[in-house]
Amino acid sequence: MSKVARSSGSRALVVCQEPPWPTSHGARVDIWNRYDGLVREGWSVGLICWRDGAQTQADADAGFNGVFEQVWVLDKPKTPAARLARLARLSYLPSLAAALYPPQDKMVALVAQVRAFAPDLLVADSVHMADFTRRLARTLDIPVVVRSHNVEHDYMAIQYRLAGSWRSRLSIAAARLHLKTFEIQALKTADHVLEISKDALPFWKNLGVERIDWVPTFVPSLERVQLEPLPWAERRYDAVYLGNLWSPNNVAAVRWIVDEVMPHVRKVTPEYVMLIAGSNPSPEFQTYLAEAENVEWIANPEDAAAIRAQGRVLVNPILEGSGLNTKSVEMLFFDSPLVMTPFAADGMDADSQACFHLTAEPERFAALMTDLAKAQFVVDQARTEARARFGQGGAGRLSTILRDVVADKQHMFQ
Repeated sequence: MSKVARSSGSRALVVCQEPPWPTSHGARVDIWNRYDGLVREGWSVGLICWRDGAQTQADADAGFNGVFEQVWVLDKPKTPAARLARLARLSYLPSLAAALYPPQDKMVALVAQVRAFAPDLLVADSVHMADFTRRLARTLDIPVVVRSHNVEHDYMAIQYRLAGSWRSRLSIAAARLHLKTFEIQALKTADHVLEISKDALPFWKNLGVERIDWVPTFVPSLERVQLEPLPWAERRYDAVYLGNLWSPNNVAAVRWIVDEVMPHVRKVTPEYVMLIAGSNPSPEFQTYLAEAENVEWIANPEDAAAIRAQGRVLVNPILEGSGLNTKSVEMLFFDSPLVMTPFAADGMDADSQACFHLTAEPERFAALMTDLAKAQFVVDQARTEARARFGQGGAGRLSTILRDVVADKQHMFQ
């Protein structure tokens, strides 16, 4: 087996299941911030991803300029031969992992191009990319790092239970096939695992995943922006929720705050207005939001920061899920009190959790929403320190871990 040419130890190639541009929802924002932060720590980063919609290579090159040194946007193969190959992979892979493989001729060309890029390690940015990334890493004889966003098989079980349509349940059922076994094996065989949730570390270690670190979501872009807070009286909404409006657990969270919490809010403050904003609500959910009392809503907002800046209180009513909630991290960078369920703070360290007002009791949640909307919020030391942890400092820690992985692998070659 020939080895890829070694660089200075600061070149990473990332494999994602979708392009992180445009940053139109939380997962893409998460990816973009992670590797933008890594580049600012001195790394050169390349990207392999699969085309999303009509996005072209030119679109990708323009959108990724300044972060990714080189980008490969692959098409999801749809030929009869590719479909048969995917069916064969479904005998041992979950559907998302089985779908994202280029045909053999394109794979050969891709390997040659990646070899010229000369990465020091490969990063599978989700567990679903682990099999493809591991095979590519073996060809190049370089280490592979897997990013674990949560205990994925538990998360998908929750999404399956909450799914509202048979079509959604069928899609999630296919994604769950072989997932638990696949996920455990992917993490155990990786050279290193980057786990998003602090709470998940003991779970994985008990299953024999030894080379693992807590690397939570970080958002250095928000840290750099330093938005000027709007005066309290000029903020348009008493409360703001921002998150995707299509995943089953987010839809359930919004229904809970509208149906269970807002009636208590109206009793105390009849004129209270909450904004619900997010991506891709179904027609049925749009109708539900339009009929909700004391609620305004915006689908697919272009500027998430501007939306959050208009809220006196920011809320995250998520009731189920796993991992670390990206919304909760982003909310730390706005000068508003933060009211959330305890589930929304899962996966964080205790010092960061102290920045949130936590309750899953509807009447108490409503009381916090109304009381905290009355007076201007002042950023305290706990919020300042949390911002440092989830800003560029998080990228610095990731950089140190990846450099150690490369150094350990190179030491084995000596």
